[in-house]
Amino acid sequence: MKDTQNYYAEDGVPINAEDEFSRRCGALCRTTYVNSRFVKIIGIYGSGHRSPRGFQFVNIPEGCYVDFTADGCGAKPVIIDAVHTHKTAGTDLLAMLLADIDRWGGLALIVVDHLDLNTLVEVDSMPFNTYLDMMRGLCESATEQGVVVYSGETAQMTDCVGSDIPNSPTKFNWSGACIGLYDPKRIITGTSIEPGMVVMALREKGFRGNGWSAVRKAFRLQFGDEWWRNSDAKPWLQEAATPSTLYDRFLTTANGWHSPDFQQQIIMHCIAHISGGGIDLKFGKSILFKMGLSADLNNLWEPPEVMRQVVQWRGMSDGEAYKVFNGGQGALAVIDAADIEAFIKLAGQFNIEAKACGTITKESSPRVTINSKFNGEKVIFTP
Repeated sequence: MKDTQNYYAEDGVPINAEDEFSRRCGALCRTTYVNSRFVKIIGIYGSGHRSPRGFQFVNIPEGCYVDFTADGCGAKPVIIDAVHTHKTAGTDLLAMLLADIDRWGGLALIVVDHLDLNTLVEVDSMPFNTYLDMMRGLCESATEQGVVVYSGETAQMTDCVGSDIPNSPTKFNWSGACIGLYDPKRIITGTSIEPGMVVMALREKGFRGNGWSAVRKAFRLQFGDEWWRNSDAKPWLQEAATPSTLYDRFLTTANGWHSPDFQQQIIMHCIAHISGGGIDLKFGKSILFKMGLSADLNNLWEPPEVMRQVVQWRGMSDGEAYKVFNGGQGALAVIDAADIEAFIKLAGQFNIEAKACGTITKESSPRVTINSKFNGEKVIFTP
C-alpha cells in the first residue's frame, strides 16, 4: 500500500514540507509575543508549534471593550508575484487589518493570518523559502507597529489559487483577522467635527490594498494579455508593488495609547482610511455628509507616478480616479488648527509625511471639493 504522504505529494500537497513550514512560522510568530505591553501570552503547553495557548489583556484602561475585524491583500498578490517582492506583502496585510480598528481611535493588538498558496514543493525549495520570507516580513512589520502575530493557517491549494499568472510557482492569497481594543474615552467617531477644523493628509506612495482589479486591467490594456512578461511593464509593476505605509503606531501614539497616563497628545476628531471607494466614500459619504458638513481639499499629495499612468491608460476622469484610488494619501485626519505643527512633527518621528490639505466647511448642501492633482480638474463629490 502506498504511503499516505506519497499520495499527498503526488497531488501537490507535500505534508512534510507543510509541517516544517508551520514549525518555522510558529517560531517567527513567537518572536512577536513580546511586542505589546498590553498582551500577555499564557498557557503555552508542550513544546510543539501546535500546542494550545491563550492570551490576556493587561495594563489597559478600565472600561475598554474588544473588537474583531477581518481583511486581506485583495488582488495585489498578483502584482507582487509578478515582480517577486513577496516579503513586503505582510506590510500590505497589516495596513488593511490594523486600520480597521485604529481609524476609530482603537488599538490593534493581535493578528492572525490565513495564507492560501500554490504548493511548498519541498523544504527549502524556492517556493518554500519565498512564502517563509512573507511570514518573516509580516512579523518584522508587526514588531515595528507593536502588534502580536498570534497564530495562523497555511493551506496548499495548488490550482485552486487563481492568478493572472497561471503557471507561477509562488502565487498566493493572503487574509487575516485582527483583535483590538476601544476605550470610550478616546474613541473617534467624527461627531465632534466642526467647520474651521483642518484636514491633514498622510502621504501614501502606493495603491495600498484597493483598486487592484482596475490596475491589472490597465496593465493588460497597455501591455497585452501577458503583461507580466512585457519588459516595458516591469518598471511600472515594480512601482505599483510599493508596500503600503503603516500609520498605526503614529495614530495610536497621537491618541495616547502609549503614554504612561494614556493622555492624548493630539485630539483627532476623525480618521478616514482612504481605501476602497476613495475620498468620496471613506471621507465624504461615510463621515462628513451624515453630519451635513463639507470639506475643501485644495492641497492633497501628488499621486504616485504609476497611479497617474494607470489613470491615463484606463481613460479615467479625475473624479473617477479619486473614487477608485487613494490619490496619494492613505489616510485623512481632522484636527484643530492649533495642532497642525504638532501633528506634522509627531508624524515625522514615525517617518510619515503629513501636511494640511484642506478645511472643514458648512455649505448649503454637503460636498467634498478637491483641487485634483491628476489633471487639474475641480472634483466635487456630493451625497
